[in-house]
Amino acid sequence: MSDIWTKIKDITGVSNGDQHGQTVSLSADGKVVAIGASGSDNGNPTLLDVGSVSVYELSEFDGQWNQIGATIYGQNQEDFL
Repeated sequence: MSDIWTKIKDITGVSNGDQHGQTVSLSADGKVVAIGASGSDNGNPTLLDVGSVSVYELSEFDGQWNQIGATIYGQNQEDFL
């Protein structure tokens, strides 16, 4: 294992202002990442800043980040999940 970081792929948010990547948690082996977006509104303009978290796993087959399950959204305005 090397101490050099190599960019594999961009994991981008859904829309501008969702603050995607404001919080990030990486597993000890570096193969699973949880990415928070506290400003996400789930496409619903009446529920601003509910926040969301998405979890991705690095595929050993093709070396790409693949989302695990569905994105989790907060339920109330300004939950900032």
